[in-house]
Amino acid sequence: MIKKIVTLFILIGCSFAHGQNIKWIPFEWVSDSSSGRYFEKAGINVPVQIEDISDNLYMQLDLGAITTVLYEKSFAPYLSLHQNLVNRLDTTLTFTIEGKTNPKFRDIQMKLGDVEIGEHNIGLFQNYGPIIPKDSIGNSKSKHIGTLGPDIFKDKVLVINFPEQKISILSSVSELPKEDIANLKFIPFLVSRNRIKIPMEINGKVQHVLYDTGSSIFPLNTSKEQVMEFPNATVTDSLKVNSWGEQITLYGVQLGSPVSIGNQSFSGVTAYYDERSVASDFFKRENIWGFAGNTLFLDKTLVIDYKNKTIGISQ
Repeated sequence: MIKKIVTLFILIGCSFAHGQNIKWIPFEWVSDSSSGRYFEKAGINVPVQIEDISDNLYMQLDLGAITTVLYEKSFAPYLSLHQNLVNRLDTTLTFTIEGKTNPKFRDIQMKLGDVEIGEHNIGLFQNYGPIIPKDSIGNSKSKHIGTLGPDIFKDKVLVINFPEQKISILSSVSELPKEDIANLKFIPFLVSRNRIKIPMEINGKVQHVLYDTGSSIFPLNTSKEQVMEFPNATVTDSLKVNSWGEQITLYGVQLGSPVSIGNQSFSGVTAYYDERSVASDFFKRENIWGFAGNTLFLDKTLVIDYKNKTIGISQ
């Protein structure tokens, strides 16, 4: 059971809302519609600055990704105006997505909001993304240019304050302010190619789920095989969604018992599955039960300590 997992209780001074020493980065919820239904909180967009490009740019926070990437079709107008970026496209630095190899930009200066985060190697996802017209550059309209992956937070602490829609990047948990003390229960997680796998008690067993901020509208996402192990499992919902340009159908089954992370229990959770073998094969290959999205944590603050491989969830 979950009690067998080694847990760390840490009493930390933390004022997530008012900490004066924390540099907060606001984020925006992205809404979307699927199967005729409106989802107000379908994704998280974070304001970014790439080098000296001054425009209203955003990237989606996707901790289920592996690498931070710019979408070639979206970023193309900026590349045409900034030869220094083109010169830093390095074909010896590569990443693979959707089975294809893509290059990376070397040593790109980035800011999230007003916070400098230093130089990073950023991927260029070729032939992907919505086209941004050249004549829209410089206007006030926001432009979605890529995905912000967990590689950016390596050896750092990522704080996600869902109620107040802001994030922060710290060097250590000890940087959290000491006023307004709150209890955080930290539990260890596993890391695989930058992505974190959180232990969760599901159907009486301790399973690992990959925390995926990119699957925001789904509390849990798994395989049909896993979800049908629940007694009286019956499909109660279905949604057609876009996954990296592919339309897929997911089926929802309300779980008959709560799921737990550490000492926190979540009741009435619906787990979604799709019938593609590629999804089931991925879960088996990664040795996970499935994904956990943001829906479970919308009234919480998460403190993800990538250096020490622990996650704290506000009570």
